[in-house]
Amino acid sequence: MLLCLPLYSWAGPVWERVDTDRRAEASERIDMERVDIEVRQGYVYITCNRPTQVKVFTILGQPVSETRLNPGTSRLKLNGKGVYILRAGGITRRITI
Repeated sequence: MLLCLPLYSWAGPVWERVDTDRRAEASERIDMERVDIEVRQGYVYITCNRPTQVKVFTILGQPVSETRLNPGTSRLKLNGKGVYILRAGGITRRITI
């Protein structure tokens, strides 16, 4: 018997929406994509001004999370300490938890 499971069938970390006190910054070019990435207390915070595709991988390239975030601030709790690769829109960053 052959069993086929879809990729990402396991329950991994989940992004959650975060309310912030930051006010929208005035910009001459509103169409410009803006993505801010911050790591605090085991969470990865991402603030974006438009819908953004976000992917998180282990340093070995194994997928941890993949989603499309709506504008605003969202956070992801990573369960293990280590080094991760985060792609958000056209930005790729190495993050350490």
